[in-house]
Amino acid sequence: MLRLGRGLVANVWLGFRQMSQGPNLFQVLTFAEAQKEIQGENTVFLDVREKGELTTDGRIAKGKNIPLGEVPKALVMDDETFLEQYGFDKPANDQDIVVYCKAGIRAELAAKVMSQLGYTKLKIYPGINDWKENGGELK
Repeated sequence: MLRLGRGLVANVWLGFRQMSQGPNLFQVLTFAEAQKEIQGENTVFLDVREKGELTTDGRIAKGKNIPLGEVPKALVMDDETFLEQYGFDKPANDQDIVVYCKAGIRAELAAKVMSQLGYTKLKIYPGINDWKENGGELK
């Protein structure tokens, strides 16, 4: 499994590097839309910032963290290993996922990688900066 996972990770990153800087392929949520999405019981708010940023900038209370550089490797892990590593259940490929970071750039990159891994219900929220500017609750 590990060898297979590494090959997939390498292929995803190769595809990631070859992506154009064209228009965003995912719905970008406004603050109001993100607030509605966060109410969904099965919606995952996936924060792709580095762990240290969670401390310095805060995080959305419902946010789960996988740093951008770990996304391809994490999402090919088996469910048990993922839970041990990240402390939450691995999202299903057809689960509603809102990806966010600090300002939106890393969120879009992560969503593109996730899309290549078969995730189909991805949205982007521009980030913790927008959340804070709009008075969103932080943890």
